[in-house]
Amino acid sequence: MEPADGRRRHEFPRDLLLATLTLYWATGSIGSSMLPYWNFMHGGRVLPDPEQRPAVPTAVTNFGGERIPLPPAPRDLAERYVEVSDWREYESGGHFPAACEPQLFAETLRSVFRPARTVANPS
Repeated sequence: MEPADGRRRHEFPRDLLLATLTLYWATGSIGSSMLPYWNFMHGGRVLPDPEQRPAVPTAVTNFGGERIPLPPAPRDLAERYVEVSDWREYESGGHFPAACEPQLFAETLRSVFRPARTVANPS
């Protein structure tokens, strides 16, 4: 069933959802994965100090199609806090793009990391 806003929704097998949740829970990363949501709900909208902006290249990919749509971060805001080396926005992918759009996700990863691979192997 298409939602009223016309955006495509993705469903993936219950086993994959349970395996993903189990992985988060068993590795102890469930808490840190929930922290941004907790902070948002409790007023923790403090941004890092732009004067301490890390020089590490950062790829930002906004996958659309969330069940609860949030606006993507504006690029100019991201560039104040990180060294944006790649910026992409997609209409689909949802919360788990590797499960919902595996081909798109894989192509994005390959494209983003290709320059690093070329530097590491300058043959």
